[in-house]
Amino acid sequence: MLKWLIGFCLAFPAAAPAGAAAPSSVQRPVPTATPPHLCMMDYPESAVWDGSEGTSTLAFHVAVDGHVKDVRIAKSSGHEDLDAAAVGCVSRWIYKPAALDGAAVEVSWGAAVQWKLHASLADMHPCAKYHAVTKELLAGIDGVTKISFRIMPDGTVKDAEIAHSSGNGELDRAAQRCIAERRFNTARAVLPDAGISKNVMIDWHNDLMPAR
Repeated sequence: MLKWLIGFCLAFPAAAPAGAAAPSSVQRPVPTATPPHLCMMDYPESAVWDGSEGTSTLAFHVAVDGHVKDVRIAKSSGHEDLDAAAVGCVSRWIYKPAALDGAAVEVSWGAAVQWKLHASLADMHPCAKYHAVTKELLAGIDGVTKISFRIMPDGTVKDAEIAHSSGNGELDRAAQRCIAERRFNTARAVLPDAGISKNVMIDWHNDLMPAR
């Protein structure tokens, strides 16, 4: 049975000017991303098939330009693929840099990336990029689309169909495209020629973001 996973990221404070003790006047770095830094799109396919979970604790520096550098694993999740994915994810983060007396300074920082089982494929691969979602659009409708589909031996998706309407035809069609274009790594699985049947619920209330 396939298991869908999502990477939650929790940052913990460890700020100090690089190579020095942290004076009380240091302003900590602040993530620039909205929502805050997440790694849910980085869950390795190998871990998906193995059902691996764990927490990768990382140490790094936030440079004066806000970019992350010198990323290393401070404590392993117990899974090399999860740790490698955490390093790749964190390396892309950008912060509003730390400041000391009004000037940007490089600081030591850290984050714990928690890789945890989750039941929703839609959370792992948000469908909002297929249609802009607003509170006004969701007003007065159920807002949840159910898609049935088959995963084929080559990892493609076939027969993606709307099994339950959100109440908005455009959102339903966006959900259908979102799942139909998904590709799965089936190298570690033995699937029948006809594929395997799956269902997923896309809750558009969780996807209040502009289309990308």
